[in-house]
Amino acid sequence: YLDSKRNAFPRFFFISDDELLSILGSRDPCCVQEHMIKMYDNIASLRFDEIGGETVVTAMVSAEGEVMEFRKPVPVEGRVEEWMMKVLL
Repeated sequence: YLDSKRNAFPRFFFISDDELLSILGSRDPCCVQEHMIKMYDNIASLRFDEIGGETVVTAMVSAEGEVMEFRKPVPVEGRVEEWMMKVLL
């Protein structure tokens, strides 16, 4: 099961089984925040916003506090590995 999730989103290979299970078992998309620095070099967090009642990711924030705004917000819908893959694109 965990290998299929890691194959769908390869950056999950950078976190432990327990960390991955905590992400997959949570309904809160913000639970990925504490693991971002392990999955991405120097990316400390994602910025989540509500637009029209929908949760979206609008930016990445570096460990130094630099903000990289996305041109288009990424909807947080479906499986975590699916919307996290869209964050990469």
